[in-house]
Amino acid sequence: MVVIKEAVSSLDELDVTFGPALIGLGRRHPVGVRFTTEYNVLFIQTVLSVWKSVLRDKMTTEATIAWHILFEYILIHLKQGRSTRKLDPHYNMQGKKYSEKPNID
Repeated sequence: MVVIKEAVSSLDELDVTFGPALIGLGRRHPVGVRFTTEYNVLFIQTVLSVWKSVLRDKMTTEATIAWHILFEYILIHLKQGRSTRKLDPHYNMQGKKYSEKPNID
């Protein structure tokens, strides 16, 4: 939920600061974690459904559409980072950057 809070705080400059941060976060995600289109759709539907049940009339159609767009923005940028991660040999399987010298302690 920290990502959602940061997205809302950065609405006026999503492409300047938040988009690149999401790409970096996606790049650091472990390789074994898969974000499929089906997962993304289910995630968005589930969150919006829960919020609708809690907020009821305050979760208007306009609010639902706005949140859906924001969630898609987040997921697209995370996916973009993950796709660049797969091509970067400087990251290990946990998504952490290899250090200059290995830590063998």
